[in-house]
Amino acid sequence: QLMATNGSASHLTATDSVEKRPFVLKLLQNYYAKQNSKNQIHLIHRLDREASGLLVFARTWDAFRSLKDQFFEPTTTRRYDVIVHGIPKKAEAKLENLLLEDDTGEVNITKDMRLGKLAILSYKTLTTDAKKKIAHLSCELFTGRKHQIRVQLKANGHIVCGDPRYGNPDEPPGRLALHATHLGFIHPGTHKPVTFNSTMPGSFLHMFR
Repeated sequence: QLMATNGSASHLTATDSVEKRPFVLKLLQNYYAKQNSKNQIHLIHRLDREASGLLVFARTWDAFRSLKDQFFEPTTTRRYDVIVHGIPKKAEAKLENLLLEDDTGEVNITKDMRLGKLAILSYKTLTTDAKKKIAHLSCELFTGRKHQIRVQLKANGHIVCGDPRYGNPDEPPGRLALHATHLGFIHPGTHKPVTFNSTMPGSFLHMFR
């Protein structure tokens, strides 16, 4: 009924008809269509364009509806490994902000309660390097807003390393240092909790050596 896979920073989750780069949804649709033309693949959620990590897709409409409901509530557990500039003053914290996307696709913090969408996350500091002034954080999402980890951490004084939109892409690790590490939800078929884990890229760890 479902499948979980690793998304790559070099492959988009999904996109529009004019996009020429390969994307995960289309690759999976083509793969399963070759086995049986009636096979279905349905998109449940997305990763930021430059991020990597766990993705889940549904193979039936029943699974799609169940998972969509879980991600909308949300009742899923989603954690990300993130490398940021600066060392947080608080080792752990919960951040709540209103986010607003402009016409260019950039997301910013707003105080306008009519237009802003609530974004909530918590972070825990795992590793720091005082000399390089970087920190490895584990972030858990309680909402699924576009760019929310990047924008909320930046507003808290910590730009994600290698961020091409809100920071500097020409720095280690040579890509956005954001990886979807853990995903948990209720299986739509068995109705039992399932979890998936993905080790963050070695290039992230290398920054602390």
